[in-house]
Amino acid sequence: MALFLVFFGQAAVAECAAYEADYVPWSGWWWPFTQGGLVTGSDYRGRPSPLEKYDYVTCGRYGGPATKYGMSHYYDEDAVLWAGMCFSWAAASILEDEPVHAGIYDGTVFRVGDKKGLLTAACDGTLYNRYPFDKPEEFHRVLEDFIRNQGAPIIMDLGITGEIWNYPVFKYDMNYTESGNTRHYTVKIYYVDDHVQRDYVGARIHTETHYYYLKLEGGVVVDSGWEGGSKNYHPKNASEPFGTNCRNPGIDVGIVRNIAAAGDPYEGNDSIEKAAALSSGHYSLLAI
Repeated sequence: MALFLVFFGQAAVAECAAYEADYVPWSGWWWPFTQGGLVTGSDYRGRPSPLEKYDYVTCGRYGGPATKYGMSHYYDEDAVLWAGMCFSWAAASILEDEPVHAGIYDGTVFRVGDKKGLLTAACDGTLYNRYPFDKPEEFHRVLEDFIRNQGAPIIMDLGITGEIWNYPVFKYDMNYTESGNTRHYTVKIYYVDDHVQRDYVGARIHTETHYYYLKLEGGVVVDSGWEGGSKNYHPKNASEPFGTNCRNPGIDVGIVRNIAAAGDPYEGNDSIEKAAALSSGHYSLLAI
């Protein structure tokens, strides 16, 4: 309760405010289950897929344990069209550094999309705290507590008509007008999109605006409600990711992070002094 009172007391000092997290999460792909691209590669570069490459460098074959688990959990031709890995991607984009270039790990080329896909799979099993938005005051408090006070992005479910679409929200603009003891808010949130090319680097930003009122007595919120178009559509909940306990038994999160950080030891290899040794006497040009 103390946090709640301090929170709204601070919000009352200004009619307009804009706050942004300390960093912007990265865009990636949501790997829809109907395509199963993490195991089939059908919505990326084909075979070998990201998980097949992972199995190749960790156990020497494409159809290893990571791929087998992925085939039964990340691929379903009969799944609803919106089902996929959006939550795992959103968590990865908040928790993990963005891969910004292709790299070579154990002689195998991993493109940016491979790396982001593996980080997404590693975050299948994300540990999180969830905050439902039964009333707009809870949406209001999450924005201020995480983005303003902590400088931390937060995952929000922005889906409509029963669909679930999770995105990392990292910034908001907040304005309000007062009428008696009621404040009418207009809040624009900024979030990172996951409908990009698989090798995309950076953050593709979208926004949406929501409207609600807060009724206060003595600085304490006693009532709230959605207004305008937000009556029928507004964020459903927020999730605070703080780690992962990967469900895929074939994946070692530490190895995934090493793959994601891998560079190209052959870049600039234009002299004897800079030559990189091939550990196994060959260079595996998988999906180069």
